[in-house]
Amino acid sequence: MVLLGWENSLGWLAFLSLIPFILLYFVRPKPVELEVPSLMFFMRSQHAAKENSFLKRFRFDLLFFLQLLILSLLALYFVNPFTSFGGDILVDHAVFVLDTSASMQVDDRFSEAISLAQEKLARSNTFILVSNLPRIGAEDISKSDAGRFLKQLRVTAGRSNIGDALVLANQYIKGKDDQVYVISDFIPTEGITLEAANNALQSKNVVPQFLSVKGKKQHNNVGIVDLRLDDAATTVYFKNYNNQETSITFSVNDQEKNLKIKPQFIEPYSFKTSLGQTEVRILDKDDLLADNVAYISVPEHQRLSVLLITDAPARYLKAALQSSGKVDVTMTPSNKLPKGSFDVYVLHEVSGKLNKDLLNALTAAVEDGKGLVIHAQANSNALDYGELLSLDLLAYTDDAVVEITQLTKLTKNIVFGDLRKYFVTNNEQGVILAVANNASVLTVAPLGSGKIIYYGIVEEESEFSLQPSYPIFWTGVVRYLAGQGDLHDFNVETGSTLSLSSKKEVKTPSRIIGTNTLFFDEPGFYSYDTNVIAASLADELESNIDAISVENAAASAPLSTFTEEKRYNLEKIVLMLVGIFLFLELFFMKLRGEV
Repeated sequence: MVLLGWENSLGWLAFLSLIPFILLYFVRPKPVELEVPSLMFFMRSQHAAKENSFLKRFRFDLLFFLQLLILSLLALYFVNPFTSFGGDILVDHAVFVLDTSASMQVDDRFSEAISLAQEKLARSNTFILVSNLPRIGAEDISKSDAGRFLKQLRVTAGRSNIGDALVLANQYIKGKDDQVYVISDFIPTEGITLEAANNALQSKNVVPQFLSVKGKKQHNNVGIVDLRLDDAATTVYFKNYNNQETSITFSVNDQEKNLKIKPQFIEPYSFKTSLGQTEVRILDKDDLLADNVAYISVPEHQRLSVLLITDAPARYLKAALQSSGKVDVTMTPSNKLPKGSFDVYVLHEVSGKLNKDLLNALTAAVEDGKGLVIHAQANSNALDYGELLSLDLLAYTDDAVVEITQLTKLTKNIVFGDLRKYFVTNNEQGVILAVANNASVLTVAPLGSGKIIYYGIVEEESEFSLQPSYPIFWTGVVRYLAGQGDLHDFNVETGSTLSLSSKKEVKTPSRIIGTNTLFFDEPGFYSYDTNVIAASLADELESNIDAISVENAAASAPLSTFTEEKRYNLEKIVLMLVGIFLFLELFFMKLRGEV
């Protein structure tokens, strides 16, 4: 038990302010000579020795002591005083894994989690917030700052990646005496298992304490659990989590619909994809409101212009480029570059050498923000592409299978297949998305304000141009190089993040903020510049608010016997005493007639 402690040692310097105050008290005005009757002098002379004594300076002055007490209390405030009761040991550092996911909106789960965290605060505190990607809310903050942080914290509509959050906590443990508290309803929806994360912590001899806020109440919930979007149709999936058939009323923008859903069953509903913003909302109230609404954003893409530079027919490539219906393709031979600007340039099959005028024009266009595709041909290793090619082309060799190295919107659901011939590459710059025997066949590299894609699949040496995914791939390439995303770029899951190229003013569903990292913490529309992005929960596991909790299985080891003291900050009490004594000072001065 600590009767009186302090958190800010530098605050003791505030007591130096008492020195000039005490010195002023001892300073007296110089005596002034006055003519007085001798009788008066005689009567006061018997007390002269006492009055002239140095000790007279210590005579009792109530006003002085009141003011001294007030200054002392104000100085004490700056050391952050506290008292403590209870356990034998005070925790120096605690790491909190605090669940802020959508399922914590149910009942009083989140407020209970905040209360539990406030009870467990240590001298130094680190908070890891559970969402799709766990993030640090605060690091190494004092108990008082942690209390203020918790009061400002709000629940989000993200998912419950508790395991990854617990692994992240491992990086912030300073010693074996640190405490780790996991406060959640323990309904994980993604990430590694709690058992695996718990084992990683115990390797540091730290046993986390699992504090559950999930009650035993059975809840009523019907939610939107999935969205499937394409240019033609949108399908929304509703799930009934109740144990009886439930009828719901929902709206698609202003049109109301009715639907009966069997218990524990998922029911789809499809409608034509509309341009602009669409809201699908379940109008019936239940115990989780975050999954009662889904938002859809479909931008109206402008037509794109592509210049296909080739000395060959390029029938397959031209058809693939035109397949989206929103691309205007202009074909030109390599020796006759047309005037005007295009969104994307494709350098395909060139006869002879690449002339300097063509290379200079393409370089200037890319540096100005346009996109370029360098399509490999059988003699590409003999051609001089200047600074446009982000790698070295070596031998033209036989047989390989294309392997995707990074799953992006250019490579997702794309199967490139086998190659009869390919180029060995070296000195690759940029990002390699696919390889053949460790040689790049798909690379993205920046140049100025634009981007260049090296496409290393020679048409006659592959069957890829005959596959259904061939036009899908080229549609994605053109949109990517032109800066147009697909529907999935404008429709994201809540809890995800987006890094912006610079600080933007963003209108969120609830406020306007300035940021260069956008957190989709709540369902709704987020707009900046000319972009409108829709964020929806739509997650079957997160909406299962009565799922069996797993905290007992995770806490396979006994809880730590390391206990913490209950600490009580005294700053408010000190300020209250200062106010009381200031009032007494004014009252005393009034009695003396000084005010």
